[in-house]
Amino acid sequence: MLTCAVTSLSLSGANSSTGPQFSYLWTASNGGNIVDGNNTLIPVIDQPGTYQLAVTDNTNSCVSYSSVEVDQDITPPDVDAGKEQTLTCSLASLTLQGKVNSNGNFTYNWQAQNGGNILSGANTLSPVISAVGTYVFQVTNTINGCSAEDAVDVLADLNAPVITVAQPDILTCAVKEVALDASGSSTGNVQYSWTTTDGNFTNLSNPLKPTVDKPGTYKFTILRLDNGCTTSYNLTVEQDIKPPVAEAGLNQTLTCALTSVFLNGFGSSENGPYFYTWTTPNGQIVTGVNTLTPVVSAPGGYALIVLNTENGCSSTDQVQVLQDVQPPTVAIANAPVITCASPQVTLSGAGSSTGPNFSYGWKTVNGNIVSGENNLQAQVNAAGVYTLTILNNVNGCSNEKDVQVTENTVLPNAEAGPPFTLTCSIDKVTLQAFASAGTQYVYAWSTGNGQIVSGNNTLNPQVNQPGIYTLLVTNKNTGCQKSDDVEIFRETNIPTDFIFDLQRPSCKDNDGVITFQQVQGGIGPYLYSINDGQDFVSVLEFDNIVPGTYDLWIQDINGCEFHKKLVVPKAPDPGISIDPEFNIQLGDSLQLHAVLSPGYSLALIDSVVWTPLDGLTFTGSDIFSRLKPIAKPFKPTEYTVTVYSVDGCQASDRVLIRVDNEPHIYIPNAFSPWHEDGKNDVVFISADPDQIVQITSFQIFDRWGNMVFRDYNFQPNDPKHGWDGYRDGKIMDPAVFVYYAEIELIDGRKLLYKGDVTLVW
Repeated sequence: MLTCAVTSLSLSGANSSTGPQFSYLWTASNGGNIVDGNNTLIPVIDQPGTYQLAVTDNTNSCVSYSSVEVDQDITPPDVDAGKEQTLTCSLASLTLQGKVNSNGNFTYNWQAQNGGNILSGANTLSPVISAVGTYVFQVTNTINGCSAEDAVDVLADLNAPVITVAQPDILTCAVKEVALDASGSSTGNVQYSWTTTDGNFTNLSNPLKPTVDKPGTYKFTILRLDNGCTTSYNLTVEQDIKPPVAEAGLNQTLTCALTSVFLNGFGSSENGPYFYTWTTPNGQIVTGVNTLTPVVSAPGGYALIVLNTENGCSSTDQVQVLQDVQPPTVAIANAPVITCASPQVTLSGAGSSTGPNFSYGWKTVNGNIVSGENNLQAQVNAAGVYTLTILNNVNGCSNEKDVQVTENTVLPNAEAGPPFTLTCSIDKVTLQAFASAGTQYVYAWSTGNGQIVSGNNTLNPQVNQPGIYTLLVTNKNTGCQKSDDVEIFRETNIPTDFIFDLQRPSCKDNDGVITFQQVQGGIGPYLYSINDGQDFVSVLEFDNIVPGTYDLWIQDINGCEFHKKLVVPKAPDPGISIDPEFNIQLGDSLQLHAVLSPGYSLALIDSVVWTPLDGLTFTGSDIFSRLKPIAKPFKPTEYTVTVYSVDGCQASDRVLIRVDNEPHIYIPNAFSPWHEDGKNDVVFISADPDQIVQITSFQIFDRWGNMVFRDYNFQPNDPKHGWDGYRDGKIMDPAVFVYYAEIELIDGRKLLYKGDVTLVW
């Protein structure tokens, strides 16, 4: 059957007789049309109608007929896109409703035009749209492929209401409430609403004229009920309740010398609509009650009121007027006694009146003032009567008081006692002093070059160093002091030096010897120590000495000692180092460098041993040559080098030599002897000569297996041992030849190489 989707088809006479003796003829009637193949079993047609096939047997001229009817279905579907619809502010999207008034299986496709927008369902009967425009509904019958379409328009009603709001009055201290006027806004089928987040409504009975009592932002909204469109307007209500500044000034003080004062309100608001007034419950305003600087004559509290006559706001501040007619206080502490410790004492009026408003004065008729005549504290150094006078400079009042000063300066007795002598066995003595006794006396010993062991605050201290010791006796009540000296001596015949010999330890570190020899000074016999005097013995020689620091001591018969510090050095240990790893090619060699530890002399080395010796050669037999052999291994080898010192110590290190045993051999795959230009005229074997012993054989065959070239036991890189393309004196035609080459390497391997080479023009 022909359809909208199938506009042509092929008829089939496949069940008819076939063979070279048959011929075929198709004819069309009833509107039919044969496009192609009317003399075949399968013609192509494009119209409905009746089609007849005639089959003729050409051997006997017999004809057979058969016919077929071809129908057509190209009926489009009946499509309706629905009625016109309208978007509004409250209806931002809507659903279209397409309809098909035909039977069958259909697919749907909506397309938006003229600004339209499909949100979803473009392939359904009911798409959701969100914009004004034209929407085309296309339907296709899936059975016959025929399509039809219809369109629907979507309009919009988005007209918003109008808001007109007058500017409101300002809230002040006098104006507590204002009206908001929106009477010029849209009316009719609308709804009004007012909101605020920081203001306050006092009356919303008339939505076009509400009243408020707080500053802030007020939002007015009108909603059109027929299309849901809204308009909003934010209106700001301002407020001026800023109070004026009232500053009554600093507190004032009335004194005996000052009986009236000016108050100072100049810190208040000025040069504006301000009114001032002062009030007091218990003071006395003499003049200027409505000015900023009234005169008052009595203590008490005074209030300044400042009024802003424009916004009705006012402020108040207070100031106190005090009164000071109190005379100063004079208080003097009992005077200290003048003593040897305190030849000068301080007279203190610390309990008296203090401050910047007071001045002070000391005077005496029989004593002596050193300093501080005009301070509360005065320094004096003589007994007598002293008077302190204090004047209040503010109110002129003054007061005074006397104090008596006495003195005590009698010195105590002090005798340091007889001298003593110290020796190495007598390392301390007790001094024998005498002095004034009593609980008021204290004793103190001191020395510039001796040493007091104990009792430095008694009459019998212990000392252990020669020198001069001074006894100081102090009367702690008066500070009066007296001193005396005693000298302590020391025996001077003591050891002053000694001689010793050191046999240093070898690299084994435990075979050193220390031998004590002559001692200078002191009295023998002597004792010896090598461990800082912890143990003394009479032997002179100490063996098994290891490297380190030693404190050597000698001690004479009186216990007198002398010591020296000895550093026994460590004998250098042999050390050897070598780079840990090398990489070489087969046949290459390199010189190894084994390096002794820094500063280690060759003279200390007895021998150098390498293991294994395979692949190593030496330029000489001396130590220096043994440290630098030439290595030429044929396989990866790890060598160990060991040095032996003359005193039997040793050190080792290792080096690994990796050998790349892949030989460098090249046999070309083409050559051109026809050119005879000296370039690539001969095929021969190239290789690294240090890797090759010889080329055992080199043979070349043609494709039929005939040998065209051979050579044996020769070295690489020689064109004389290559094939020039000739056989029997005649150059061969271009072709592909096969070669075989057996090559013996220096490491004993024999490798077989085979491949092909092309002789080219």
